[in-house]
Amino acid sequence: MGNERILLTNGTVIDGTGQPPLHHVSIEIVNGRFGTIAQHSDINGRTGYDSATTVIDLEGMVILPGFIHTHAHTSFKYIQNEPLHGYHTEYLAACLAEGITTIRD
Repeated sequence: MGNERILLTNGTVIDGTGQPPLHHVSIEIVNGRFGTIAQHSDINGRTGYDSATTVIDLEGMVILPGFIHTHAHTSFKYIQNEPLHGYHTEYLAACLAEGITTIRD
């Protein structure tokens, strides 16, 4: 596997701890894992980023932690007393698309 590198730049991070938002943040993702998270000016000055690095400018966008759904029923659904197979797969995919990364069933 190659060294896939993505650099998200110029975003605003709200970390969910109650701290004020951090503006102009860059986040490095290497092979699907978070690397460096730093102020945009600090990370942009680093060396080692080449043309293979995918750079995504997040100007005007906010980066949030994954949300937690604390009351879900993902197991079985019935319509007119017939089980609705595959519901949980569609439901979980929709949750991920909405930023929910943890579910308490």
